[in-house]
Amino acid sequence: MKSKLIPILLFLACMTHGFAQQKMIVISPKETQRAEKLYNSGLEKYKAKSYIAAIADLQKSIEINMNLKASYLLLAKAQQANKQSDEAIKTLLKYADKTDRKDSIYYLIAKVYFDEGQYTQSVDYLDSSVAEYTPDNQTIYLRSLAYYYTQQYDKALVDMNKVMSQKNQAFLYNDRATIKQAQKDYQGAMADFDKAIDLDSNNIEYINNRGLLKMDMEEYEAAIEDFNQVIRMNDKCYYAYNNRGLAQAHLLNYEEALKEFNNIIGSNPEFYQVYSNKGYVLYKQKKYEDAIQCFNLALQYNPQYGEAYLHRGNTKELMKNADGACEDWQKAADLGVEKALEYINNQCKK
Repeated sequence: MKSKLIPILLFLACMTHGFAQQKMIVISPKETQRAEKLYNSGLEKYKAKSYIAAIADLQKSIEINMNLKASYLLLAKAQQANKQSDEAIKTLLKYADKTDRKDSIYYLIAKVYFDEGQYTQSVDYLDSSVAEYTPDNQTIYLRSLAYYYTQQYDKALVDMNKVMSQKNQAFLYNDRATIKQAQKDYQGAMADFDKAIDLDSNNIEYINNRGLLKMDMEEYEAAIEDFNQVIRMNDKCYYAYNNRGLAQAHLLNYEEALKEFNNIIGSNPEFYQVYSNKGYVLYKQKKYEDAIQCFNLALQYNPQYGEAYLHRGNTKELMKNADGACEDWQKAADLGVEKALEYINNQCKK
């Protein structure tokens, strides 16, 4: 079975979206004064990153005045910052019940889900918002990203094109290029990456991502040129070293690849993907015991890393450890690695 290299795609650039900057409320002599005072106290505590104390004040504010929108929005923001995303969503839903104009609330709920990596749920709320209200650019943009992460690439491209009909910015070309790359429209993706770099030549993310596209196109030497440029611009960008190592491995320059991976491990030992990539190179060199140790380290840092189980299973198979291979492939399949199912069906079923 073939093991697979793990490239690192720098995160898509993001539009400014989400919770707006909170502003101090002017205290009035009305009976809502206590609720507003608690809001202001909660805001100060939120700014100081005292999220639990902020949450307590904002909950009291809402108890006193159940219609104070600012308290709901800041409470949800504090809950998310305190890693209580489910509570943040409940808070936003409570406010949604109190307003006729729900599109901004749907957007914020979708943003919470998006930030937590729950892209299907994010799409659901964004679709609801677009269906009921005239969407703004930030809603369409976020839905494009959510479609991308749910592998609905055609829909992602339609939304991204809508946003780009209103805006001509470098990060949008980068994002659209990434969508086209997923569609295997490599020429279209290259044109967009080139445009993004023309508009913002100092952005190392765009150059790194273009290098990854060149790797998909099997233009490994050209990819290395892009990764070299990134490293010249920022010699601390370990993602570029990792990707350059991958390109060297594809060119069968295994010793050069190992140097890259070992340098990363020396400075960023918790970057678990690099252990899997090093394991791949050792696997190709038929150093199976050493490869197993690398996959073990990847899983030590991230026990949910399904790709490492897959690769370790492939290595065990070549070591004539059929039971161990099937056990690892099953773990990989349980973690959502589809390729593992093929190996299980072909190698483990009797």
